[in-house]
Amino acid sequence: YYLELQGECVDCPNMILALPNSEKRDEWLDEIAKCNMSRVKTIVYHCSQELYRTKCLNLTGLFRISGSSDVIAQLKRDYRFCLSPDLGQENFDPHLLTGLIKATLREMEEPLLSFDLYADLVKIGATDSSSAEDFVEPLAPLVARLPTTNSQLLKYLCTLLSDVADYSEENKMTAGNLAIVI
Repeated sequence: YYLELQGECVDCPNMILALPNSEKRDEWLDEIAKCNMSRVKTIVYHCSQELYRTKCLNLTGLFRISGSSDVIAQLKRDYRFCLSPDLGQENFDPHLLTGLIKATLREMEEPLLSFDLYADLVKIGATDSSSAEDFVEPLAPLVARLPTTNSQLLKYLCTLLSDVADYSEENKMTAGNLAIVI
């Protein structure tokens, strides 16, 4: 018994949903994982582009203050069903965008930095040093082990967060503060 879903947007591939005991189960799970990562990338990209367009990276508490949980839930539903919500509405709260980015990253089945790298990342985080080089050097080989889509999204997200941190005098969101809330 199969149910085929036709996605109407480029971000959602056609998926065949099969019963769990089907021989197509692995293929089905792979397609779901691809669709989930594609949706995550789309959400992060759409939200960040709107943040850049509205020039609000200097907004106090960006990424710390969350928008309405009901609106964020509706936006997540829209993206789940391959709808493209209008993020550029007049009076749209930038905190909704950052809340949606955080919720999307938090709800990923496999974390952006992957379960396989967790132990190595904890060791690096436990390093007793204030030098950025002591953290960056051991991270490079770990990032290289990430799947391409994860690596691309991580670089994009780091660029966005770095741009937000550039306004830390105004928005009070230093790199350390951003690391805590993300």
